[in-house]
Amino acid sequence: MKYKKRLSTTVILLAFGIITSLQAQQSIYVEENNGNIDQIPLSEVQKIIFSGTDMVLQKTDASTITWATADVKKYYYDATTDIKNNEIVNSLDVLIYPNPSNGNFSIKYEVNKTSEIKILLTDITGKIIEVLLSDNKQKGNYTLKWQKRDLPSGTYLIKIMNKNILTTKKLIILK
Repeated sequence: MKYKKRLSTTVILLAFGIITSLQAQQSIYVEENNGNIDQIPLSEVQKIIFSGTDMVLQKTDASTITWATADVKKYYYDATTDIKNNEIVNSLDVLIYPNPSNGNFSIKYEVNKTSEIKILLTDITGKIIEVLLSDNKQKGNYTLKWQKRDLPSGTYLIKIMNKNILTTKKLIILK
């Protein structure tokens, strides 16, 4: 009986660790009509409610963030687990090379129609390290060359988004 109880406890703790790990790698994004994007790690979100003309995000620390619903263009969450190199998500065609990189890398992407493109460099938890690009681009192929020699070794995410699509790619930095 003690063995079953110990095994059950181990399975529960393991499952909790996996769920916690997955939550740490997810974020909720709120994009406003003016182009601002707020990023909140899912591990900090208690709930989202709509009250009258407001969208209210209640955080686990009891603080809140409020947006007027008329100002919110869209909100979504991004799960960053199990991402493979050179994976194409939706219809933004993106290639990061070299990957792994020493901190110098290029992002080749295609814009299917004129739109605002944002490219973010984040850590594995989704925390934004740097906005690499935020610009209106015409239809066409583009390459963004980046040199960031002070970036520590590790796994990072490159998030490329336009009005309707978010593509996430894994970038590995090896020094």
